[in-house]
Amino acid sequence: MKIYMQIANGYKSNRISRIADGNANMSKVEATKAFVDAAYGNWIRSNLGSDFTIHGITEQSFVVDFTYEDDAREFQKQLGGREMVD
Repeated sequence: MKIYMQIANGYKSNRISRIADGNANMSKVEATKAFVDAAYGNWIRSNLGSDFTIHGITEQSFVVDFTYEDDAREFQKQLGGREMVD
């Protein structure tokens, strides 16, 4: 099951910008990837221990693809997002 997530403006203007500013050779997209893995990837690993992949990362959004639907539902319940229909 895939969950589409939009990145909140507060994260873009604060946390992601700080990552990019602290790493001169890092693009905004690379900084966003680092943020998404640190924030969302670590949350999933710590709280769900699920098999998942994060892909389609842009400066605005990303997709989390869960192996198990129950994990996707719990993620969505806790963090939000929208189910993607294939």
